Amino acid sequence: MNLPFTIISGLPEDSNTKWQRQFVQNNRKKHEGVWRRTQELATSKNSHYETEIDGRWKLAHFFDEYDLVQTGDTYALVLQKPYLWWNTALPKQELRQYYDKTLEAMGRGGWTVADSDDGVIATLNSMTAVVRFQAKEEAEKLAGRELPEGYEVLDIEVFGPEMHLTDDERMRPWVILGTGIRKSLERGAPELVTDSLDFSQYVPFHLELGCGPSIEAGVPPLAHLHKTYAISDPKTHEYLMGGADDLPVRFFGNTAKFYMDASLIYATSMKARPNTFFYESIKRLFEEGKIIDPVFTNNYDGLVSDIGMTEFYMRKFEDAHIFPDVDFDEHAKALVVVGSHADRRKLQEKARASGLKIIYVDPESYLEEETGLRYEYPVEAPQDEDILVRMSAEEFAQKILSKM
Repeated sequence: MNLPFTIISGLPEDSNTKWQRQFVQNNRKKHEGVWRRTQELATSKNSHYETEIDGRWKLAHFFDEYDLVQTGDTYALVLQKPYLWWNTALPKQELRQYYDKTLEAMGRGGWTVADSDDGVIATLNSMTAVVRFQAKEEAEKLAGRELPEGYEVLDIEVFGPEMHLTDDERMRPWVILGTGIRKSLERGAPELVTDSLDFSQYVPFHLELGCGPSIEAGVPPLAHLHKTYAISDPKTHEYLMGGADDLPVRFFGNTAKFYMDASLIYATSMKARPNTFFYESIKRLFEEGKIIDPVFTNNYDGLVSDIGMTEFYMRKFEDAHIFPDVDFDEHAKALVVVGSHADRRKLQEKARASGLKIIYVDPESYLEEETGLRYEYPVEAPQDEDILVRMSAEEFAQKILSKM
């Protein structure tokens, strides 16, 4: 795999304008994700924690930089600077098996492997992977927690010709781990709407967008990244650690294919056109003064910027458990949350405290295209005083926004 690595080529002439609007102006040429999965009492539902000897963890961090380059009369989306790090703590025998399958995958994937003092250093063209057994005491100090007896830690870091992250950025997963488990509110009993709603009493309003509208425009959900980086099972939400973690097999076994999968959100975002009725509706309502800028979003795709609205991008990993630094407009009557299942940045809680009505728009289920099966996916924590409009973004636009 050579860098820069071409993700998609043959993009039309207007792609540069789209790239500038969606990614450059919003400082999103860098695509970052951080996850922590820990086996402890507070996570027992998803981690299979049973006793004190269950102390596995997996931390993962990617920080990739993309660019759009001209190739004759067309453009190509390229990965310029890849970065991937993950760290896993497992019982010794389990970790050794994990290490062995990592080395086996490197062999299949064409990586050149050399022994180091505490592991191996592997190269693939201009990419380097440092795989090391991390001293247990070092890992415990960084994590701010103790591991059970008999555990070992494996640390894997992959980067291009040069390290493009600062030391603070490389430390980010450990800092986030130290903030503790996110505690969500208990789900209340919101007013349920399935057909129509008199929306005039809630105008003007602020808007928060999750991945729901993006999926309808052709962009994969965040669950795609969970699967790509072996974070959790998209269907059961069980954590993928130890034997269930196939990240090293897929990453080192076929690195080029891995990055085609990992970059799918950016590739589809460059092709996606926010011309669904939902996006057309919110643009009209914004121009009429019924939606107040900015639009709050956790989405990577920048589609809101593509239609000329201002985004407040909340996916700031250093702000994992604090209220976003935002002030709601004094004229706003509601926060309408479309297609967002979990409020990890506490925006909805802050809006409630500011006296805004919280209106969720979500079908609370999704259809898996591969199998044709529908799965329940409830909104995490609506409260008694909230409204839950059980519709997709497109249905909401057709049934409610079209009448405003």
